[in-house]
Amino acid sequence: MTATMGRETVRLPLLQRPFVPPLAAGLLGLTISMIGITIPSLWYDEAASVSSATRSWSQLWAELGNVDAVHALYYAMLHVIFDVVGYSPLSLRMPSAIAVGIAAALVLVLGRQLGRPRLAVIAAIAFCLIPRVTWMGTEGRSYALTATLAVLATVALMHAIRVGTRTSWIVYGVVAVLSVTLFIYLALVIVAHGLTVAWMASNR
Repeated sequence: MTATMGRETVRLPLLQRPFVPPLAAGLLGLTISMIGITIPSLWYDEAASVSSATRSWSQLWAELGNVDAVHALYYAMLHVIFDVVGYSPLSLRMPSAIAVGIAAALVLVLGRQLGRPRLAVIAAIAFCLIPRVTWMGTEGRSYALTATLAVLATVALMHAIRVGTRTSWIVYGVVAVLSVTLFIYLALVIVAHGLTVAWMASNR
C-alpha cells in the first residue's frame, strides 16, 4: 500500500503485511465488545456460569454429572480464570470479548481462503457490527467461543482441502472434536462440513 504526498510516494510496508488486516479486524471486534462490558448487570444464565465456575473442582464435576455437562469445558476454563485473577464481571465477560475479536480475524482469513480479499474485509467488519455478535461479546456464556470455534473449524477445513496433507486433516479433526466438546450443537457445523466435502468430491 502506498500514500501519495505531492510528487513523492510514501510506501507503507507494514500495511502490506498479510497479518495486519486480520489483526485490525480482531482489534475492532474486541474494542466494540469492550465498550461498556461491565455495565449490564448479570442475568440468569451468567449467574449460572458464575455459580458453576466458583465451585471447587470436585463440586463442579459432581454438578456436571447431573446438569450442564455440555458446558463442562467452558466452566472449567472460567474456573481457571477465576483462580488466577479472581471473579468480577470483567473477568467473566472478557473471554467472550477476546473470542469475538479472534472470530472476526478468522472471518477475514476465511474470506481470503475463498479468494475474495476485499469481500473478506467487508465480511469481518459486518461480523463485528452484527447486534448478536456485539451481545455475545459482552456475555459471560460460551456463545462467543462457540462462534470462534465454528469459524476456526471452517478455516481448518478449507486449509485441509487445499493442502490435503494428513497433518492438516488431523488438525481439522482436533478442532472439530474441541468444538463439539465445547458446545454439542456445533456437531451440526461438522455435519455441514462433511456434506460440503462429499459434494466437492462428487463434482470432481
